[in-house]
Amino acid sequence: MSGFKPYPAYKDSGVEWLGEVPEHWALIPIKHLASLNPRKSDFQLDTELLCSFNPNQTRRVYNTLVMLAAMMDIVSPGHLWKGRLQRIIERHHIQTRAMGFPDDWQQRPVWAEVQENDR
Repeated sequence: MSGFKPYPAYKDSGVEWLGEVPEHWALIPIKHLASLNPRKSDFQLDTELLCSFNPNQTRRVYNTLVMLAAMMDIVSPGHLWKGRLQRIIERHHIQTRAMGFPDDWQQRPVWAEVQENDR
């Protein structure tokens, strides 16, 4: 991150893989900000997003990636994250079924709009 100006002071985030964060940042556990379980949330998921989940794989990474993809669509329209993820999966011959991906995952609505040039 050499292109970014450093903050004057940092503190431990309390999350091992994250390391230090700028001292002025508030550290709030996500469980106090949002419920990501669609069955327990007031947040209304649209039909396309619901169709993208794999209800048979509640403890695998696929459903988490669906939520990340949907959030990226909201906070950063025009992002390339989904295409990059698909390229990584293809390039490294990742066995997606072991991660809870349904066989038709690329045709599901949250992934289907990835443009060929994004991949």
